[in-house]
Amino acid sequence: MKVENYLPKSIQEKISIAVTEAEKKVNAEIVPVFMTSSDAYTEAKLRGALLGAAATSIGILLYDHLMGWYQLFLLQNDWLFVSAIALGGLIGYLLFGMIGPLKKLLVSKQKMQQTSSAMAERVFGEYKLHETKDRTGILVFISLFEHKVQIIPDKGLKEKIADDEWQKVIEQMKPALRSKAFGDAFLQSISKITEILLTYKMNRNGDAPNELPDHLRENI
Repeated sequence: MKVENYLPKSIQEKISIAVTEAEKKVNAEIVPVFMTSSDAYTEAKLRGALLGAAATSIGILLYDHLMGWYQLFLLQNDWLFVSAIALGGLIGYLLFGMIGPLKKLLVSKQKMQQTSSAMAERVFGEYKLHETKDRTGILVFISLFEHKVQIIPDKGLKEKIADDEWQKVIEQMKPALRSKAFGDAFLQSISKITEILLTYKMNRNGDAPNELPDHLRENI
């Protein structure tokens, strides 16, 4: 599903403005990223196909047994039987591949956590947060499918600010995330990050350049 279904362009513009205004005050490059999912989870689709095929074959055999063995026309023709199983597999593939709650049944929480964490690290590198002059890039990462939120600061922030400060940002975001107000969650995170940086005297110098774009990044 498109990011615009969760964050309309008008909300994305507000997030961009909030980043711009925050970076006028603090020496940091804030990069908000929203992903509908950190992976396609192809294994869920394949498992869904196997389940669909198995359920179809078992259903046909059970129904035929109730009718009397080999009375069902599907079992009187090998090609029809195989085709019915293949169709069941295809339906399972589509259902477990396209419907989020069903897909989650076939992907472990550990796998989703590992995948979303790896994606956040990948995003951090691809959007060059590690290349700012003072190493003060900070990623605000939301991956919807996994319900994963991460705040990843670069070296220049890690050296000065304790990790639990970033956890405070995440905790502040959670109520908005639970109500699917993703725009509010980003805006709250930007506000809280600004507050933390000002507390740690990380004010921006007037001539410091804006090193990274301020807009919301989407699926990559």
